[in-house]
Amino acid sequence: MYESIFAGWSTRKIATAELYECPGCKRSQDSLFGDGEGLAECFKCKQKFPAHSFNRINKKRILAACAHCNAEVWFTPMNAAFLGYLCGKCQNYVAFQYGYTHLQPAQVLRLGWNSSVLKRGIPLDSSLMFVPSESKKDYLILNLLQVIAKQEDPRFTFSQPNKDYAALLINRKENKYLGFICWTEKENAVLRQFFILKDERRKGHAQMMVAFWVENYADPLHEKFCIESPNESALNLHIKMGHVRREGDGAVGIKCNFVAGL
Repeated sequence: MYESIFAGWSTRKIATAELYECPGCKRSQDSLFGDGEGLAECFKCKQKFPAHSFNRINKKRILAACAHCNAEVWFTPMNAAFLGYLCGKCQNYVAFQYGYTHLQPAQVLRLGWNSSVLKRGIPLDSSLMFVPSESKKDYLILNLLQVIAKQEDPRFTFSQPNKDYAALLINRKENKYLGFICWTEKENAVLRQFFILKDERRKGHAQMMVAFWVENYADPLHEKFCIESPNESALNLHIKMGHVRREGDGAVGIKCNFVAGL
């Protein structure tokens, strides 16, 4: 279903790339952006130098073929994105970055790549599990799901460890990820975003996940929680669960208050 953005690479090899060497920090980059006055900025040290002072050098780099459109994609700063490397032609994620390792997107989406979720997950019923995000792998998977969410609503943002709390929703019988929920905590809990994959909707998954979160994370902090800028589907769920009621053209919180986005 997400082949066009998570197709990965079809082939990969080490090849020689022509790069620019910064005259200051000596780091290399694959392009120069001038400021109109003959100066160019180094991507690494952020210093500006005369464009002609960047030496052209040859270095070994990974060259992949995009599995979606077959375009060549160098694993260099020009093609680097938040989670890995993007094809500039079709915007497919050719590889995800995990430490010093490049991973195929399909590999990350398999539960087996992060098998500890099955041990750490909290059962919601016979198949669903609520898995608090704790590891770097958890947050990479979360961010991958947020890429999908952003395709539907660009207001979704990427959550980060030590800043946002999060949990993954999985189906342990079918061995797949279903969605996620993210929040922050101070005097009370603030529900920042939640999402269920399109093919898994209208099965009660979102309601079960949010209900568990309210009981186990929001209620212990305060009798009311907050929700951040909910979209229409999220608002309808909160109305269904009795957290919010319609009032004219707007909505009024019963169990929660509304807050603006970060």
